[in-house]
Amino acid sequence: PVLVLQGKGDQSMPVEYADIVDRAIGEGSNNDHSLVYFSYLGHFFGNMVNDGVYMMHYDIDPEAAVAIVNWLTSSMNTDAGTAEK
Repeated sequence: PVLVLQGKGDQSMPVEYADIVDRAIGEGSNNDHSLVYFSYLGHFFGNMVNDGVYMMHYDIDPEAAVAIVNWLTSSMNTDAGTAEK
């Protein structure tokens, strides 16, 4: 499974590249792929934080985090017979 995420406000990577990557994955015979756009996010999927103690960092947007967790959950093999413990 492949998840492609793209912030439409990304100034580092053209938005069209996400579609190109997703299309190439499908053309490569992988039918298990998803493309998610976030209209309000940039390259780091969050807001820059400067807490005055640590280096500036990005806090991931909650909606982006939920999308990732939901995709991971749906993509994981939940068959108890094959799951590692």
